[in-house]
Amino acid sequence: MCPGCRARRDHATTLAYGRARTWLAAQHAEQYANLYAQHHAKARAQDPDGPARTVRDRDRARALGELQRQHPDDYRRRYEAELARAYAELDQAAARAEPPALPEPRVPYWQQRDALAQRHARANATARLRALLWLADRHPDTTKAVYREQAARLPLNPADRTPERRRALAWAATLDRLARLHPADFEARYQTELSAARRRLRAS
Repeated sequence: MCPGCRARRDHATTLAYGRARTWLAAQHAEQYANLYAQHHAKARAQDPDGPARTVRDRDRARALGELQRQHPDDYRRRYEAELARAYAELDQAAARAEPPALPEPRVPYWQQRDALAQRHARANATARLRALLWLADRHPDTTKAVYREQAARLPLNPADRTPERRRALAWAATLDRLARLHPADFEARYQTELSAARRRLRAS
């Protein structure tokens, strides 16, 4: 793996990891608060003079880790969704960071047309992904059931697929299936996200 690819993967997984754990704490707020309080009380009893910020950060990490172990399926599904979102955001950031091409006199029309088509294609893909993730959050029970169904359809031990790749394939199939199961919800959200993406394109 090239150094840039490795850095991109590490950045995306770090974003997905943090976002998935934060989402999990919000979904199970009371349980998280209890776990945090237990860890904090224990830490203060063992080290009453410890730096407050260090203790809080450590207790939060421990509570989130325990919550993650208690809800592995919820965490895994959210992590896969956040990983796809992180990769999309990194791709967008990379596209914006690309150095502008040197101005050329009399650029052929077809080149301008193709460049505009590429920008619209990226906007459409981003809008579709955001709409699908919104749909998964809106219908969590259906999402869980469809994910299990799609995961069961994959070969058990394919030689060319890692477990992470198999989960990503199952998640992608799940999102596609959700769009077919809830076409009205998907279309309405997609149009909302597409309008926002087009506004960003015009502003850029």
